[in-house]
Amino acid sequence: MNRSFGITDPGLKRKDNQDTFFTSDEHGLWILADGMGGNRGGEVASQIAKESLSKELIEDVDIKTAILTAHRAILSHGSENFELKGLGTTVVLVKEFVRKIRIVWVGDSRVYLWRNQTLTQLSKDHSVVERLLDSGMINKSEAINHPQRNLVTSVLGLSLSDDADLEIGQLEEEWREGDKLMLCSDGLSDELEDTQIKEIMTSQTDSESQVDALLKAALAAGGRDNTTVVIIDAPKIKSLIERLLDWIKN
Repeated sequence: MNRSFGITDPGLKRKDNQDTFFTSDEHGLWILADGMGGNRGGEVASQIAKESLSKELIEDVDIKTAILTAHRAILSHGSENFELKGLGTTVVLVKEFVRKIRIVWVGDSRVYLWRNQTLTQLSKDHSVVERLLDSGMINKSEAINHPQRNLVTSVLGLSLSDDADLEIGQLEEEWREGDKLMLCSDGLSDELEDTQIKEIMTSQTDSESQVDALLKAALAAGGRDNTTVVIIDAPKIKSLIERLLDWIKN
């Protein structure tokens, strides 16, 4: 039985889809990348990130090392293919370690926790608007339609003087019974406010229906960008008796 469901769509205003995602319930790994750059640059960057990260993390490479490897691979591809210069991608990923999960992101693709019918944004955007919010120069209502809301401050493939300058967000969470994580590109979060996302999550009975309903709502709200949504269900927590029976069988 699937524990995760994902969907991606180019939206109503763009011909190409520069978003991509990867799901592996078997390996406890889920990745979403939102590419940027003209002439297919964004599509190439997000694909490189997905392929590099999935390969490295399935082989249990350290997550930060895997992120830097993907970053360097995109940089290298851009330097070798001048027509793709300026390509880059955001990324958000979840790696599961039994009952614990590690969440890592670069850019403004997000991860939300759905717990007890409450929606909480776990990631913090690497963006100009987020910095303005942190400084108190704007408030949340001003941030929604801010003209610089799509300017990110950390991107895989962005040329830096030193890898240490790449801003990488990280946190750990512990699964609880009934939890879900939702990963999304800004094609969703720019079209729908958190209150709308919560209403949709509440109105649907299962993760597959939630994914479909969220995409439809983003398109109905304008669909101005590529939109990708991935929802991951927490593993079922076995009772003490079930665990004892598993131990006896093994």
